Amino acid sequence: MQQKRNLSQIHTNKTLLNGQLDTPKWWAPTVIVLGIAVVIGLSAIGVMVNKGLGVTGLPRPVYWGLFITTFVFWVGISHAGIMISAILRLTQAEWRRPVTRAAELLTVFSLLTALTFPLMHAGRPWRIIYYIIPY
Repeated sequence: MQQKRNLSQIHTNKTLLNGQLDTPKWWAPTVIVLGIAVVIGLSAIGVMVNKGLGVTGLPRPVYWGLFITTFVFWVGISHAGIMISAILRLTQAEWRRPVTRAAELLTVFSLLTALTFPLMHAGRPWRIIYYIIPY
C-alpha cells in the first residue's frame, strides 16, 4: 500500500497553477499587437459612425455592398451550424454531443455577429430607431 504524501499548500498551488501563471515570451508582444489592431478597428468604426458611410470607399449607389455581403456570409455560417447539429441529431450518433454543442454555439455567435451589420449598414446606429419605428 502506498503512503499518502503530505504536500504543502504552496507546493500544490505551484504545481496546479504552473501552466496558468507562467506565460511564454511571445505572449505579451502578441497581446500588444492584437490590442493595437482592436484599437485601430474600433477607431475606424468610430470614424464611420461619425462621418457616415462615405468613408467606406464604396461609390454612392452601393454603400450597402460590403456590409450586406458580410451579413449574408454570417447568416450562411449560422445555417451551416444548424445543418451540422440537425444531421448529428437525426443520425443519433453517440459521439455527437460535443460537436452538436459546438455547432449550436457557432449558430448563436454567428447570428449575433450578423446582427451587428444592419446597424453598420444604417451608417449611424441611432438611425436604426427610424427603421424599426418609422412613424
